[in-house]
Amino acid sequence: NEYELLNSFLKNKGHVSFLAEPSEIKQAKGGFLHFGSYKIDIIRRAGEIRYFKSQKSAQKIFSAYKKGKVLIINDFHNRLWGIKSVFAILRNKKFHYLFSKEELSAIKESIPESHVLSGSTDNIKNENFWLKKNNYVLKPSDVSEGENILFGKDLSAGKWRGLLSSKNCEGWVVQKVIKLKKRKVLQI
Repeated sequence: NEYELLNSFLKNKGHVSFLAEPSEIKQAKGGFLHFGSYKIDIIRRAGEIRYFKSQKSAQKIFSAYKKGKVLIINDFHNRLWGIKSVFAILRNKKFHYLFSKEELSAIKESIPESHVLSGSTDNIKNENFWLKKNNYVLKPSDVSEGENILFGKDLSAGKWRGLLSSKNCEGWVVQKVIKLKKRKVLQI
């Protein structure tokens, strides 16, 4: 996985790097964090914030972060972009007055059409969602890490329509499928 690859890469470059569970990290006097005999300067958080927050052993990490004793590379502020409903807000014309023309242009070019489901039949009134289901994807608003992502093209019209009006999908996001350009990827 990406964390093991990064860990190996950093070690190969001569850095002290390790993978650890929050329960394995200890807090020393002065609020600094340690793993074994190593002082921790930087953490790359690997888990979803909702799971991370629920671990009592992670509280020392939150404390050290708040006191500036450790740097978290993908910090908790960056977590906002994992919440897909933010995209629906940015694409909603009701909020366009908050942005400059340049910002609106960037939003339109960068963020796919996105809508938050209300968990009622109101969702199926938007003909694009259910008549053009092959053009849409349904996913949880919060970071799903690739799970529970449903493409309209893979579902029957009845199943798709049922999901759009389901209370179980309330708060989920329907996004227009985007076509990605093929690009070369750096391999390390």
